[in-house]
Amino acid sequence: GSHMDPLMQKIDISENPDKIYFIRREDGTVHRGQVLQSRTTENAAAPDEYYVHYVGLNRRLDGWVGRHRISDNADDLGGITVLPAPPLAPDQ
Repeated sequence: GSHMDPLMQKIDISENPDKIYFIRREDGTVHRGQVLQSRTTENAAAPDEYYVHYVGLNRRLDGWVGRHRISDNADDLGGITVLPAPPLAPDQ
């Protein structure tokens, strides 16, 4: 069929450079992140890699991730989504 897996579509960085995606890290947690660069790899199973910055995390955690680890929808990634901590409730 012509249905394209959304996790295989190329990300056009120039089109929307500030867009926030959900990105699954090596440890299985899913963070919000920005895609900064792309590159093509020799790996047919994962032809594209993207250099990402995780929002709110130290820049030294930035790195290259495969396309299959980036999505608009956290549920697609099957990881543990880490959202910003909610504000602490005042003591009762």
